[in-house]
Formats: sequence, C-alpha cells, structure tokens
Amino acid sequence: MHMVQSCNPCGSEGIYFRTEAISASTQKITGIDTSGCCDAYRFEKFYPEEKVIRYDSLLIQVKSDIQTVFNDGGVSWQLGVGSAKACSPAYTHDVFKEVRITSDQPYNTVYPEGALLNDIIGVSWDARVQDSNINSLMINDDDSYGLYYFKFKIAPDSIRAHNITIEYIFTDGREVSSSIKGLKIGN
Repeated sequence: MHMVQSCNPCGSEGIYFRTEAISASTQKITGIDTSGCCDAYRFEKFYPEEKVIRYDSLLIQVKSDIQTVFNDGGVSWQLGVGSAKACSPAYTHDVFKEVRITSDQPYNTVYPEGALLNDIIGVSWDARVQDSNINSLMINDDDSYGLYYFKFKIAPDSIRAHNITIEYIFTDGREVSSSIKGLKIGN
C-alpha cells in the first residue's frame, strides 16, 4: 500500500492568480510592427505633463500586478494499492465584472465630466484588435493577460488637461484602479 496525494475534488482548488493592483501609463504610438506572429504597437514613453498628444496617437497601457496564491485546501491523502489517481492543479484568475474609464473633465458634449468613456475607447492586447469594445473583450473574461492597451476612437471637442481613471471591478467585488494626471488630449 502507498500513501498518495490527490486533489479533492480534482481541479477545484490549486493556484489562484490574484490581481492586486493595476498601473496605467501613457505611450505615443509611432507605428505597428507586423514582422512577428502578432502585430504589435511600436511606441515611445509619453509624459502627460509635457505637451498635447493627438487622440489617435495616444495609447494607455494598463498592467496588472498579479500575485500567485497557492491554495492547499484541495489536497487530501488517500490509501492506495499499486496505483495513484492524479490530476493537474487547477488555476484561476480574477474575472472582470466591470471596467470603468472616466475623466474629471468633459471629453465632448456627449461625454461630460465624470461620464463613463468606455464607448469611445477601444481595448486590445496587441495592435490587431484595435477597436474592440471594452465590454465585449473584457467583461466575464479573466485577467490572465495582465496587459491591456486602451485607445480613444474619437477626438475631443477641445484640449483640456484630463485626469483619467481606469477601474477594474472583479466578480468577487474587489476593485483596483489607476489614474493618469494632466493628460492633454488633442485632435
């Protein structure tokens, strides 16, 4: 007889990738690299306080700080005779319930100060999926990518210094957010 470790029930516990925080930064798009398997943005760091950036050259890059949590609640010990049952450790990520992007300034007459800007911002993992709707791509999906690019689809009515806030709300009720201060978006 052998003492064997097995999952109880198989696959219900294991490794949890928990999004602890997010950080947003601004990039200026300088082109698209099509040489690899996935089209990738070429960009350079852009400092919001320095100058105005065209809405269609602005890329907001949001990275997740993902921590690995090992759950041991699903492990049990069983007596076995000559054979062992094995299963892969299960893994889970936080699942998006909602994503909110807002500004403390009016973007245009349709999107006043504090309005949700999701409808005028596309989201992608790389340059191939440029104008996907935030709700279509992210809601009910998990944060396994850990990196998203947000890009405005339309120009603002006028140049203002925006404080943009990006919030992720997960299905367990947790919220994480990051802000970009003094972002001057032009057309």
